[in-house]
Amino acid sequence: MQTRRDFLVTAATAVAAGAGTHPLLADAAPSAAPKVRALRGHIVQVTDETMTSKDRPVVAVAEKMLARAMVEITGKRKAADAWASLFSPKELIGIKINCLGKPCMSTTPEVVKAIIAGLKSAGVPESQIIVFDLFGSHMLMSRYRMQPDEKKGVRYLHNKLMGYEDEWRTHPSGKVKFTQALLKADKIISVPVIKDHALSGVTCALKNMAFGTIINPSAHHRGGCDPGVPNIYNLAPIKEKVALIICDAAFMQYDGGPQCKPGARLATNTLYLTHDPVAMDKIAWELIDARRKDKRLPLLAKKREPKNVATAAGLGLGVDDRAKIKVVKAKV
Repeated sequence: MQTRRDFLVTAATAVAAGAGTHPLLADAAPSAAPKVRALRGHIVQVTDETMTSKDRPVVAVAEKMLARAMVEITGKRKAADAWASLFSPKELIGIKINCLGKPCMSTTPEVVKAIIAGLKSAGVPESQIIVFDLFGSHMLMSRYRMQPDEKKGVRYLHNKLMGYEDEWRTHPSGKVKFTQALLKADKIISVPVIKDHALSGVTCALKNMAFGTIINPSAHHRGGCDPGVPNIYNLAPIKEKVALIICDAAFMQYDGGPQCKPGARLATNTLYLTHDPVAMDKIAWELIDARRKDKRLPLLAKKREPKNVATAAGLGLGVDDRAKIKVVKAKV
């Protein structure tokens, strides 16, 4: 009988055989010890109704949820081994948060603390961890504090404080400069949130990295952020470094985004883990539309269709065919 681990290895090998495969959507070479068992369209969901209390996540509950999800997505028996299979103590790990929805709809510090605890369980020292986002003011309003000194532990930095690269990079829809936080990191953990967006329809995994790591995101909003978001995510510094996506769905927002709209925000008490940013955005779209339907609001496809999701799939960044996306609900 084929075990779940056998299935992961077999499926990942089949994906790797496809032409134009995204580097993080393929297993390691057969001669190497596999570190990323990434599947197209594979998402792990963990929900715990006790995750939030008094409008904030509970760190201990988030840690437990994250440990369960890491075991599920890697096939390891222990959470520490799961973290160690993806991240090394010698690597500089960047945690890309999203604080544009300050103050009520940002990546939560509590989930970030749970991620840091997981990295530390794998032997990654605090001095090798950077938490960063586009604007320092947004981070401050989202309950983060700047801490740029690696001798004092985990660094909390914004892009301007870290600095940008000197030369422009060109892509099919424009040019960008990346933050040094992205360029210097060996691997990135992307920690988006689920919100609707006035232009792109959905903002989650793709947009968190594409617009949150460059000097000029406003230059790429035309066309509903399409093809700006996919083209930027497809550049090597992003697509080759995002080793894991941990979607902080302690809360989600179904209307009024990307800014905070408290009346359209609700606790969903969930974490999603994946290596597929396109599949994650497709599920975010589904969740937003479900709530919009309940509230008798126009569905996104009728109001502002997230066309960048299909464009990203066309570039080989992931899967947007819902029939090919599997959400595994892991029990805590």
